[in-house]
Amino acid sequence: MNLSDYVIDILLVALVLRQVRPRALTPRSVLLPIVLLAAAASQYLKGFPTTGNDLLMDAVLVVVGAAFGVMSGLTTKVYSDSSRRILCQAGLVAASAW
Repeated sequence: MNLSDYVIDILLVALVLRQVRPRALTPRSVLLPIVLLAAAASQYLKGFPTTGNDLLMDAVLVVVGAAFGVMSGLTTKVYSDSSRRILCQAGLVAASAW
């Protein structure tokens, strides 16, 4: 692993830990995970072979990844506080799914 791999890994772990505390839902708090995941995707996702059983394995892993995403979304608490700010907090299941 090189330095950029370590930086991306640390940022993604920090992103998960950041979501465990209740935080106000703002455009910045929504865009930050998208930007970090796009950076990780551009670093790690490359073309994949579709011969043999590779295509089946890729399809199964896409379904598993989508299931983890749905599980994470459904177990994240979204609510408003007394000052009518929208807050969100990821629980243990959501953080584990990440």
